Amino acid sequence: MTPEQAAGWLAGFIDGEGCVYWTNRIWKGKRAQSRVLTITNTDQVLMDRAAEYLTMLGIEYRRHDRPGATEGRKHCYTIDIRKGGALARVR
Repeated sequence: MTPEQAAGWLAGFIDGEGCVYWTNRIWKGKRAQSRVLTITNTDQVLMDRAAEYLTMLGIEYRRHDRPGATEGRKHCYTIDIRKGGALARVR
């Protein structure tokens, strides 16, 4: 897959599964605002592919997963893109 194709696949995946949010917090005694792009899905294969393409495009991310909270709930996989430079590359 070419980088252009990977970027197109990610754009569609983020459009369908992604969420962008801002948080306000106090950091080192000052107000700070954080922007986060989060992608969450229960399909590990899709999340592996997203991680592969983000790496291919040089976009930094953090990945974590959460088992189903109760019986019958699916395992969730999450990718967070937080750093300003990484967020700019996603645009």
